[in-house]
Amino acid sequence: MIILRLLLHGNPNWYLPIEGTTKVNPLTLKLYADQLKAHLYNAAEIIKKLQEKEWYLLKTYGTMYYLEYCKFGITGEEAKIEISEIGLKNHIVEEFDIESMH
Repeated sequence: MIILRLLLHGNPNWYLPIEGTTKVNPLTLKLYADQLKAHLYNAAEIIKKLQEKEWYLLKTYGTMYYLEYCKFGITGEEAKIEISEIGLKNHIVEEFDIESMH
């Protein structure tokens, strides 16, 4: 089984120059909102493609920044090719041996 983590959103401090400041430029937040909207629209398109290629959403409990998708009967290399074809660049792929999980 292959697990793929699709980043939806992270900690705002990862993206905004706000840590340790006493003022926030409102324009910075507006620009960030535009970037976040574009990112989430792109994530929606990627999710559509994942579902078309029979990737399944794992339970979302405990995932903080990601949606986790899985696919059975595919190797890590095959998954990387498929993910590349979908257009997903920033991804985390993990491979699990089902037998060793029992």
